[in-house]
Amino acid sequence: MSESGVDEHAGLVNNIHFVCAANDHRGRAPGRNPLSPLTIHEDMWAWCSAGIPTGHSWRSIYPTTLAEVTRLMRSST
Repeated sequence: MSESGVDEHAGLVNNIHFVCAANDHRGRAPGRNPLSPLTIHEDMWAWCSAGIPTGHSWRSIYPTTLAEVTRLMRSST
């Protein structure tokens, strides 16, 4: 694992288009697998810190890497 807590293979995911802004999902740890927050929304990569399959409130973002999304979301909580 890298310093950000994201597996080295996560660098291959470099076009995340959505992040979940649901209040009850923010700040929840996804467990041991840092890739579990990834899912597909509208045929594009999406990220939810809770790593759960339902209850999302998707917010569109500028396409961003997984490492950057993870870093930004951790620093905002």
